[in-house]
Amino acid sequence: MGSLQRGNLIELELDGVYIDRVLDAPILFLKERDGERILPIWIGPSEAMAILLATQGQITERPMTHDLIKVIVETLGGNVQNVVIQEIKDGTFYARIRITRGDSIYEIDARPSDSIAIVLRFGGGIFAEESVIEKGGSFTLDQGLKKNLEKLTPETFGRSKL
Repeated sequence: MGSLQRGNLIELELDGVYIDRVLDAPILFLKERDGERILPIWIGPSEAMAILLATQGQITERPMTHDLIKVIVETLGGNVQNVVIQEIKDGTFYARIRITRGDSIYEIDARPSDSIAIVLRFGGGIFAEESVIEKGGSFTLDQGLKKNLEKLTPETFGRSKL
């Protein structure tokens, strides 16, 4: 059981999962809920698929890892409240999942992509330290980039081995 020393937390929402054509890798865009900044995080293809399935409310015939974690947490009487992306070090993001069970609070170290795939299944919040957004290469979507991203279709993802 850990305890986060929280500074200035910024609430984020999932803006989308896209493909970085240069690296041929999925990229997760988290948008500031009350602002315009975007926090981009490059993730693995299986995590991208888990996040997309959660956002679409799709359930697989057999539980995938993140669905299994949800069942385990719920079976033990817990609930995932939120995830906090707390640090970026040497280009790697670090997050903690906050789980409550009765009066107990557990904060568990996890990759942001896995954390987000899990928290989406619980309907919990996504937060980041202000310092992570500043350091993590956040940017504001200009109209040109926004238009290009809006042109992406499910077929675009299919060609990208997601």
